[in-house]
Amino acid sequence: MTTPVTIPEGWTLTPEGLKKNLTFKDFTEAVAYVVLIGKKAEAANHHPDIDIRWNKVNLVLITHSKGKVTEADYEMAGELNSVSEADAKALAPSILK
Repeated sequence: MTTPVTIPEGWTLTPEGLKKNLTFKDFTEAVAYVVLIGKKAEAANHHPDIDIRWNKVNLVLITHSKGKVTEADYEMAGELNSVSEADAKALAPSILK
């Protein structure tokens, strides 16, 4: 029997994968957020699909090699949740100068 997986806060399980949508004050804060989560994704060698539209960041996690959401995606979603919008706001002044 498989242990039920808890979907991390702020994420939604869809046919495309685990999704999370965030809205920031402006483009600079959105880019700062992507920089911060990019560091975590690179360290874990597990990368979300990222779509930036001005102040909106849309993330999708799916293990492409398996064609489905795996435990690694749930773990990465939890790890990405450790990056807050406040973290992005703090980094934003040094981005896009």
